[in-house]
Amino acid sequence: MLAEPRAKVVCARVIGRVDTGHSALRRLRDMSLKFELDLVDGESFALELEAAGAASSSYFLFQNREDCDLIWPLTMALLSDAGRPVCQLDEELRRAGLNIGDVTPISLQALLDLDGYAFCLPWAFERLAVDLDQRGRRTYVFLRDPRRAFAETLEDSSEMSLKSEPVESIVEDLRAGRQGYVDFARNRKHVTFVRTDDAIVDGRNFAPKLAQVLQLSVPDEVMRRIANGDAPAPNTAATPANRIDASASADPDVLFADVFAEFDQGSAASLIEERPGQPMSTPTAAPPADGPQDRARQLGGGLTESDPELMYRLKPGAAVDITILGRRLKMDVDAFGSRPVLGQPNIGEKTFSAFGCSCTYGFAVAAEETFCSLLQGMLPKWRIENNGVNGYSTVQSMMHLRRNSRFFASDYVSLFWIDRHPFRNVASMAYAQHLMEFLDHTGQRDIKQALCPCARLDKNGDLELASFLFPRWDIYDLDYSDFQPDKYYLDLVCAKVLIRAMSIVERHGGHFFVTALFGTMSNVLRKTLADNGVPLLDASLDGLEHTCWPDDLHPNARSHAHYASKVRDYLIARESERTLAQ
Repeated sequence: MLAEPRAKVVCARVIGRVDTGHSALRRLRDMSLKFELDLVDGESFALELEAAGAASSSYFLFQNREDCDLIWPLTMALLSDAGRPVCQLDEELRRAGLNIGDVTPISLQALLDLDGYAFCLPWAFERLAVDLDQRGRRTYVFLRDPRRAFAETLEDSSEMSLKSEPVESIVEDLRAGRQGYVDFARNRKHVTFVRTDDAIVDGRNFAPKLAQVLQLSVPDEVMRRIANGDAPAPNTAATPANRIDASASADPDVLFADVFAEFDQGSAASLIEERPGQPMSTPTAAPPADGPQDRARQLGGGLTESDPELMYRLKPGAAVDITILGRRLKMDVDAFGSRPVLGQPNIGEKTFSAFGCSCTYGFAVAAEETFCSLLQGMLPKWRIENNGVNGYSTVQSMMHLRRNSRFFASDYVSLFWIDRHPFRNVASMAYAQHLMEFLDHTGQRDIKQALCPCARLDKNGDLELASFLFPRWDIYDLDYSDFQPDKYYLDLVCAKVLIRAMSIVERHGGHFFVTALFGTMSNVLRKTLADNGVPLLDASLDGLEHTCWPDDLHPNARSHAHYASKVRDYLIARESERTLAQ
């Protein structure tokens, strides 16, 4: 309770100054009222308020004005239909030619201290005192995907050279803008982040999702009115984002892949991440351990969508059911394109991100059995992120990490290794044939060709990122079994990719380490990593007893428990070392 607030409540039936204590507010619940705000210039502003509701107050923050104008009318309609009174502070101030900055802090705090209202504060998160959260009041933060904002900014700045300094400044501004909200949520327990991109792409279907997030009981007829256009819904035609069609809005990377590529080339860092260029002219032949049925489970079933840089990625919200060892399991993807991590908080004291293939994703086990979910339970105050993508090579995982690090740098990052990755990294001919065999068996021979990332060493022994066209039906039936892989070369390429991954993480202030999950890592690869200062956590298992055999050869639940314990011990030890060093 603020001492001696200068703000005053004036009831329609009572003239004069009224105590702003909670007991007085409770007596005013059933009466409409005015709240008089003191302004910094010494004047005052009378704010009209409807009668307070029974629910606890909540706060709605928007990252920018466009998103507020887009989504707040719908939010307000849902709140109203659910019987939640709304305080339109921002709108009322704007009509009077004022803004929140014109209100004295103590007066604004007294208003926000009122109970029974939903307050709209577009970007004034610094005005919300932490004690409001400590009293159990919830804050909803509406954020836009920074890649969309980046793309729209460049679209509006057609004269800008993509290799000039302003491009990096745009990205840094986007990072800083999001960091403010991250810092805001770090010390609060009742903050919920909401993606505004879903409203931009499909405004009508966004309403029921938003109602669920806000835990509102909205009548079905209201939802039907919104769906039929008879009630407020996000007016996407009024937003600059509507210049991009719906499919491109859902996939901004596709439309602006060249922008991201140019930004990488324009980086001032000593190690520039090359964008995959032309197909490799001399691929190396080597059969990976995974067969067509394994690939069919990983790449099929609707879990993925195309990606201009990585060839494919997990599709947000996708899910398929599979049966493993008599259990019906759901392989699913969350709204951000990752495998769900049970118990994951919005913000953690530390963040750990795992990158890898299907063994990291946790194929063939339930979401709660993956080592990322188990690790989250072991470290409840941390935020654990599962960025594993089925079928990825070390090259794709490194590029995936590079993309995420532009906007979401983690304290700890590990790239998880299995013994199949070296073959995938260099686009071995047999690996490509296995992928085509899957397409052939599932009736997808007419799939459109795309570039799949791979890596090689140039004449100086330096890492060179490239790509190969897939599928290549002209080589599908050729027999390359007599050509054995050069394992030494495969190890050198793999090591270079992992060293590149470490440089990306360290550039953003994080700690990187490699975790061996399955198979035996060669002495050459181990030594090369050690010589270059790349930490290695050997959690590797080998043998059918550690898999879901005979149904599937991915690690079983017991293996994931082993991995979680190993990673936990490593992270705790590393944190202890850092504490002692300080």
